[in-house]
Amino acid sequence: MATRSIWTAARILLAVYTLVIKIAWNLFRALPMSFLASQQHNRRPSRIGKPLHTIRDSYDAVVIGSGYGGGVAASRMARAEPKQSICVLERGLERWPGEYPSSTFSVLRNLCTMGQIDFAWFKGIAIRLGDPTGLYRWFCAGSSNVFVGNGLGGTSLINANVYLRPRPETFTSPAWPAKLRQPGELDRYFDRAERMLEPQGYPKSREAIRKYSVFKEQAHLAGLGNRFVSAKQTVAFENRINAAGMHLRASSLSGQDSTGLNDGSKNTVLATYLADAWCFGAEIYCGCDVRYVKKHPKTGWLIYYRRTESVKSWPWSRGSPESLHWVHAKKLVFLGAGSLGSTEIVLRSKSQGLPVSPMVGKGLSGNGGFLGFGYGLKRRVDAIGQRALKRNPPGPTISGMIDCRTSENYEEDFIIQDGAFPRVMSGFFRLVKPFLRSAYPPRQSTLRKLRRFVDILNPMSSAMQRSQVYLVQSHDNATGSMTLQNDTAVLNVSNIGRKANLARIKTLLIKITHALDGVFMEQGFKVIVHLLGGLGMAGDGSGRTGSTTHTGELFTGAGSETHAGLYVVDGAVVPRSLGANPFATITALAERSVEAAALRLGCAIDLDSRADFERTLGRYCDVLPTELPFFETMTGDIYVSGTRSQITLNASIVVQQSADVFEGTIYGTLECDGISQEQLVIKEGSFRPFVVDSLGPDQMVMAYDFTALDGNGNAYEFRCRKVFNPSVGMSVRKLWHASTTMTVDITTLKGGLYARGELHIDLPGVLDMVSSMSATGRSHAERWWMMMKFLSLFVRKLSLAFFPRLAPLRYPLEPQCNGAPSTEHRSDGDAVHTITASDGVTSTLRMWNPTSNAPTNSLQDIIFIPGSAVNHLIFASPYMTENAISYFTSKGYRCWCLTTRFGQAEGNATKLECTSYSARLDIAAALIEHRRLAGPTAPRPYVVAHCVGSLALASGLLDGTIPASWLAGVTASATFFTPCLGSLSTWKARLPLISLYRLITGEDWYACESPADARWIQRLLDNVLRFYPHASPREVCSSNVCHRCNLVFGRLWNHANLNEATHSHLEEIFGGIHTTCLQLLADMGRKQVVTDDRGYSLVTEKNLARLAELPVLLLSGSENVVYPPVNTRNTWEMLRERIGDEMVRRRVIEGVGHLDLWISEKAAKEGGAFEVVLEEIRRVTEGPEQ
Repeated sequence: MATRSIWTAARILLAVYTLVIKIAWNLFRALPMSFLASQQHNRRPSRIGKPLHTIRDSYDAVVIGSGYGGGVAASRMARAEPKQSICVLERGLERWPGEYPSSTFSVLRNLCTMGQIDFAWFKGIAIRLGDPTGLYRWFCAGSSNVFVGNGLGGTSLINANVYLRPRPETFTSPAWPAKLRQPGELDRYFDRAERMLEPQGYPKSREAIRKYSVFKEQAHLAGLGNRFVSAKQTVAFENRINAAGMHLRASSLSGQDSTGLNDGSKNTVLATYLADAWCFGAEIYCGCDVRYVKKHPKTGWLIYYRRTESVKSWPWSRGSPESLHWVHAKKLVFLGAGSLGSTEIVLRSKSQGLPVSPMVGKGLSGNGGFLGFGYGLKRRVDAIGQRALKRNPPGPTISGMIDCRTSENYEEDFIIQDGAFPRVMSGFFRLVKPFLRSAYPPRQSTLRKLRRFVDILNPMSSAMQRSQVYLVQSHDNATGSMTLQNDTAVLNVSNIGRKANLARIKTLLIKITHALDGVFMEQGFKVIVHLLGGLGMAGDGSGRTGSTTHTGELFTGAGSETHAGLYVVDGAVVPRSLGANPFATITALAERSVEAAALRLGCAIDLDSRADFERTLGRYCDVLPTELPFFETMTGDIYVSGTRSQITLNASIVVQQSADVFEGTIYGTLECDGISQEQLVIKEGSFRPFVVDSLGPDQMVMAYDFTALDGNGNAYEFRCRKVFNPSVGMSVRKLWHASTTMTVDITTLKGGLYARGELHIDLPGVLDMVSSMSATGRSHAERWWMMMKFLSLFVRKLSLAFFPRLAPLRYPLEPQCNGAPSTEHRSDGDAVHTITASDGVTSTLRMWNPTSNAPTNSLQDIIFIPGSAVNHLIFASPYMTENAISYFTSKGYRCWCLTTRFGQAEGNATKLECTSYSARLDIAAALIEHRRLAGPTAPRPYVVAHCVGSLALASGLLDGTIPASWLAGVTASATFFTPCLGSLSTWKARLPLISLYRLITGEDWYACESPADARWIQRLLDNVLRFYPHASPREVCSSNVCHRCNLVFGRLWNHANLNEATHSHLEEIFGGIHTTCLQLLADMGRKQVVTDDRGYSLVTEKNLARLAELPVLLLSGSENVVYPPVNTRNTWEMLRERIGDEMVRRRVIEGVGHLDLWISEKAAKEGGAFEVVLEEIRRVTEGPEQ
């Protein structure tokens, strides 16, 4: 115990020490700067792209497109000195990990098909289908098709990430400009690209990749084992920060690279060059479809564009013409829209009068690309993309390759790379594989071939998991072309392949497939994923052989003159095939071109400064109100339909203060395989620290409420809570658990609970969260003050949670919640009657009519009798979802409630000296009045009595004041005629506390509620009662009504069962009690029998005989410490011997105490008090036929 206390103290001191250091550091930073003027900060945008309506009229340089070339141009020109204003125009949308399509529907929704159909009788018909802002573009060109990406980052968003330099001999071709034919001319630019893109091989520390191993085995079987190498990837295989200062997450090895990686591991142009450009001030605008460029009348260029969202997507035509917007590039324009996009823009510019080379639109190449499949190998390959990391992940789309670039004639070089089926495309392949050209292994029996044929026809065949994908890079003739017809690009790439090369490559592919007993398949149509050329560099330096110079500047015609400041920096400038994955070469050429453009402009590019994307995100663009952003990462488990799934919440929270209330906005991402196999994006999130929770008394919560969207647009509503209640009091461990544990309830927009679980944050996570707190504002003093106010809120609230007994007392008229009585419960009754007992004392009888049809033809009445110091609200509480009165009236019963002379309403008004024995006269008078009101033919009422009300009823029944024949039956709650006090109450009954109270206060009346301005002796008592002993810290609270009730009666409820509204309005239920009544209750508790006012026992054989024909249900809460369950057990045993088991029954309700048996939400649930009593009433009043 001593060691634990020392360790607890040490942890508290460490926490205080850390807090003091944090405060001191902020104060040290704030004081020297407090006198300075307000400082502006760049605001962190939710996206790096700006709203299109904020675009300026002119910039020094405009970049069109955002692929590798466009990204390089934006990044390097943003770093130029002197500083240049840079604008990036991108046709597609900005997408970050978590927003890429993953389902078939979302992929199709993001597919835009265009070009011209050349199929059967459909000849030359222009087509445009789908969303023009979709991520995928499929360009139809007869028997060939081109597939490219469309979004901020270009095709880098959906490529296979392989960084590969071409063979040096490739650049010796006469098609290349003379300067580029010089050995090593591009080496430093390749190095520069590698420093930004950071390619790396697959690490041995990660999971083994089966398709890699199988492909390596195929290479060895073909005698090419020495040519097998690992492919370098622009993917993070561990959590790290890239060259642009962006956090990359370790790859999930999902094989989904070709449809967009949602795991945040891909080092795309968006995550590198564009992020870098944005950090250095480039302005990025998405949704801009650039149509053409034109010379500005004075200087520079005009770029005409239309908003992509305004483009009409009719099935077979363009639709009506759009109005165009323009932006002025005063000095430079960089075309980086890809071979398709840039060539189309230049062709359209030509149609608008821009003079260009006759070679524009010619020299298109497919990079010798070829796609094949090895189906049904005798090895498991696992090449199908997955949405989540599994035991045998497919790994990157390309992980290994057979590098056959060794022949003397470099034009015969080729590379075979392994591939992966994206999850969506695997289903498509299953359907079309019967229609692919197939080559079966030789020397197979007819039966074996037949079985293979049937297997291929089967779309659900397991052979898909034993299938390999082959991606080939080689050389072709580069004789493709593009033209404009009716303002629509028409592509002709049908005959660009070299048949001899293709035949040789197919022979090898068939060989390595048959080596593992597989079937080689190839598509009947060509799909080009690496389209090059269209605006190729001139080999002789003139427009006669190419469209651009060696730096990418566009020729004005067939001569050597160029359009000054108009550069092409993407794959369109590549004059021939490369025999390797092209983006490394495109990036290096773009680095060289932009450097030349900057030098020509008189600018130097700063390559040494390092971008910090994450820090730049935390800045503000304009002067902002003071805010406090911080980051919180929590992990845990949720249960979806009984299945456990891991969940990770990465929340960015920005807190603002309005008056004295702190509220925040939540952004970020969420990962949970049980909800979605892709990352979810948090939208519309709110953060409310330390608000009162309506679900429990003296309970605070930190509320996180937000909507999370997956890539398919599905929305999930999250209700997350960190709960602080007195149960954490004086326990560092429990307080830490409450501070670092968050419950999660997830619902869908359709309603209903979808999942539930818990999130946790560990110590490093807490330290990261605290370290990330960095207030924003106009001055250091303002930011420091914001930080201190927020931290002081935390310290104050956590201190109250840790020391709950020191919390400010809550007096009546100071409710801590907005719980208001519900009119549905009709708490005051439909009728109120004042009755007079035989001794002249009055009491109140309330009546509620049934709200539904009676269960029988005759109307059955139920009379409720509450205990001492309380009123009818224990049965008709307006702060419960369903109280006893509303429950039974909804079942067709008419309900009555008698507030006797010791009840809250009557006793408080007169402070009448009375006892439970004298209250029997009120019950007798109430029964007589009921018979008069209901009529002589009405059924006998059923009586439900609680606590002292039950003792009063027992007194009347035993001494004959109340004949048992007047009643249909009785439910005695908590006790009946054998009162036995709990252990603590027994000790209090033995002490002269009642006499001491009378002596000190001079009063005979004990009030259960005491106002804040009461006499000093009462206020002193209230403060002493803070430290009333409890069995559990959860029973500690700040309500003075609750404290005073605990002293006089004992603990009346489990606080966990009460809601905040009930606990905050206890003064409406409780009044007070005369010490004479208290003394009699104490005396009866010691004797354990009900007595009269003189102390004589009423439990005699003669009196017990009066109960012989009365059905009795004895009801008790299992955790009742006022009158423990032994009360009802003793009574049950005594009655059972005399009237039998059929007449007396006993039920103990689990999980409830004395009064929460009736005033908690558990009462109305299955197995609760209401259901048990209803079952007994029906048994007694409706007969055995029911």
